[in-house]
Amino acid sequence: MMVANNDREKIINICFISDDDYVTPTTTAISSLCIHSDESFIYNVYVIMPENSSEIAKNYFVDCAVKYENVNVCVIEKCFDDLMNLHQYNDQRYLAATTTALFKFKLANIFSNLDKILYLDGDIIIRDSLTELYEYDIKDYYVAAVRDLPQVLYREQPIGKEISGIDYFNSGVMLLNLKKMRENEIEAKLIETKKNYTDSSLMDQNIFNIVFKDSVLQLPFIYNTCYINLIESKDRYSISKINEMYSTNYETVYEILKDIKIMHFSSKLKPWYFYDVPLADEWLYYYNRSSLRNVKIQRIYHISRNVDMESVKNSVRELSAFKHKGFKRLIPIVFAGNEKYLQFAAVSIQSIYENSNPEYLYDINIFVDASLSENMKRRLNSLKYPNLRIMLWDVRNSFNGIDLYSVGHYSKQMYYRWLIPEILSMYNKVIYLDCDLVVNRDIADLYDKNIGNNYVAAVNNFLRDNLVNHVENRLGLGLNNYFNSGVLKFNCKAWINANLKNKCIACLKSYNKLPCPDQDVLNLVCKGRIYKLNDTWNFQWHHQFKDARKGKFVCDYDKRFNNLLLTKPSIIHFTSFLKPWEHPERAFSEYFWNYCRNSDFYEMILFANIQNADLNKKRTESGESAKLRNKLNKLKHSYTYKIACFINFIPRKIKGYNFAEIPPVGCGQKELKKCINSIYNSRSFKIANKITAIFRKIKSKIK
Repeated sequence: MMVANNDREKIINICFISDDDYVTPTTTAISSLCIHSDESFIYNVYVIMPENSSEIAKNYFVDCAVKYENVNVCVIEKCFDDLMNLHQYNDQRYLAATTTALFKFKLANIFSNLDKILYLDGDIIIRDSLTELYEYDIKDYYVAAVRDLPQVLYREQPIGKEISGIDYFNSGVMLLNLKKMRENEIEAKLIETKKNYTDSSLMDQNIFNIVFKDSVLQLPFIYNTCYINLIESKDRYSISKINEMYSTNYETVYEILKDIKIMHFSSKLKPWYFYDVPLADEWLYYYNRSSLRNVKIQRIYHISRNVDMESVKNSVRELSAFKHKGFKRLIPIVFAGNEKYLQFAAVSIQSIYENSNPEYLYDINIFVDASLSENMKRRLNSLKYPNLRIMLWDVRNSFNGIDLYSVGHYSKQMYYRWLIPEILSMYNKVIYLDCDLVVNRDIADLYDKNIGNNYVAAVNNFLRDNLVNHVENRLGLGLNNYFNSGVLKFNCKAWINANLKNKCIACLKSYNKLPCPDQDVLNLVCKGRIYKLNDTWNFQWHHQFKDARKGKFVCDYDKRFNNLLLTKPSIIHFTSFLKPWEHPERAFSEYFWNYCRNSDFYEMILFANIQNADLNKKRTESGESAKLRNKLNKLKHSYTYKIACFINFIPRKIKGYNFAEIPPVGCGQKELKKCINSIYNSRSFKIANKITAIFRKIKSKIK
């Protein structure tokens, strides 16, 4: 029920125009409006639709405001046959709207009882209160609007140059003076201008600029920011021009983001079609809070700005139509990796298949980027299993403008797991698996775990005392609450609602070079909302090897790990630098090779293993080199050397104290001799030798 316009100061009248094809974005826009509504104002939201529109669509609009007492949504159906044939589709380079947008021409007479209304396109999200915008005084203007940035800043302005030049405005957000429009019969002028206008590049925007020229109040750009356009075209304009035009002091276009009140997705790169366009995650945040939140949405990735919308829509329809017919259930699983590691993911996939339930469909999603070769893509796409579907998702654009670093054997692809809930938002829960593991049990058993309202489910990272300081003091986490991120079960809705991806990015920026970046950050942002899985779901194999572990277990991890050694773990995770494809002699590596022999990548992995073995053989030292290496090792373990290192640490920059670094295996006799001589001839070693000489004399006398 709409509120009467008695107290004009406390009512905000807003209008959207939509058809059945624009229900998703418009519902999301209304959702964002409700979330940022000012409780001291009443919002009358009108949605104009063509006659005989879907009842389901209309209900979605109305249901958005059910929880908000100060927001009323009313759907108005109209038939405007005189508008339907006004547009000629000759040039569609910039066209993203349909003829329904021409309903804007009739707003003054549709709302004959209103003096002012705020018109909003459906492809926007509202990020702050609109009260200040609505209170602009426009009694002397037809409209208050925002310049069409960034294209009005280009050296060669593609549209609107002959109409309004630098003051050419975008018609996606307009505060309209309906009273003045009626007084001057603007509706007829708009329609007549459209009939006679030959440029078909846009639907309604050029017409409004022509008719409203010289009667436009220019608004701050934060009320209608085409952020994707600004990002995609940042090389075609200077940020200084925006600063000059609006008296701002931004250094980069990315700084604008924090001030935007209305985000306008005006280009063809729509966030309901593409998961990797700028702010697609924020759009999804509001979608997830709308009346459509239980409707699965399928999105794809984009490569360039020049997209064929029909092919995009067909791709989305094809993915959306996918059903697991013939199967009782669908289990979504994600891998992410690069050229080096995805061959091992194929072995993981083989292990999933060999332990799968033939009545279930396992939806294998692999997150990749531009670094992956075409040959590897072809080989992964060629993997065929009767109850597995394998899809590659290109996420190359998902972290644009964000500095992500790699550490040790952890590549930048480790961060892709943060994207899972948003890209696969059509699922309520998703399993993530590292590439370096094998599954010895039906993964559906893990998927069935009820993790409640927690963000993730995971297994404890078995900690040793060398990491106590990092986990307890630097991260501020309990030793028994720190988990390993190699096996995760995501609660997609809870993750999106908490905006965790952006919190992960912010957290990463606040710490200087974390040793396990994605894992440390996940532990921090998910703190208090983590479901602990049984240890069997992530057996971290390296703890059984002396050359791969440091320190002693803390808490009760020693007992728990020994218990796992007596079982066949559900998931064996080949953690650390030790890998079974390089060390087939190690315990539990047989599980990897048993699955590997049945995979399509067996020959590739075996060949690489033989090559590495040959290389290591060539590096093995023998004869005189072995004697020199043995001498160097004995020297390194002597008290004299240790004291020399201590002495060397204090005046480390003084000439004559330093000695050469220990050379790697296979370096040759010359390097070994040089290193030994540099130690013997260094001042620090000579001093240490005099100190230890006293103890050697005492020892010899005792003997």
